[in-house]
Amino acid sequence: LDVLRKHFLLNLIGILGAIFLGSFSVIAMIQGEFTLALADLTLLLCVVSLVVRLRLHKNPQSIALFGTLVTGSFYLFLVSYSGLEKPTYLWSLTYPLISLYLLGRKLGSFISFLLLGTCCLSFWLAPHFDIFQQYESRLIIRFISVYLLIQFFAFVAEIIHDMTQKRLE
Repeated sequence: LDVLRKHFLLNLIGILGAIFLGSFSVIAMIQGEFTLALADLTLLLCVVSLVVRLRLHKNPQSIALFGTLVTGSFYLFLVSYSGLEKPTYLWSLTYPLISLYLLGRKLGSFISFLLLGTCCLSFWLAPHFDIFQQYESRLIIRFISVYLLIQFFAFVAEIIHDMTQKRLE
């Protein structure tokens, strides 16, 4: 049952991700945001290849881990590249859901907190390096608070999932 759940989630995330990434890459190109369009297209190709690989090889755990790490890198790029006028950083708030639902409580939490930590490093480095987008302190506090809240709810959902799974066995 858990393998079926993971296959379903990977396919759902992959298909929805491909639709959004394709749309956003076209929008970014139209707006002249070629760096963002290239990043969107790169992740789109990666997502499509992972969905194809899942259907051919049926190995959800390695695909979930690789896909989650690649998505986390993409989200870190969005946080570092984005800004108040470009709200692409908001997509990174979905990461705790993706990482915990696909990787489980322990590994998913570790990877999710790793992204949050690197985002915080990006926030801290921004005033010192022009390559990082600088955010207002109020926005950083709100971002971290919402991220942690989503992390908490995803963690609780995974605890409930594990308890349900044990009762079914």
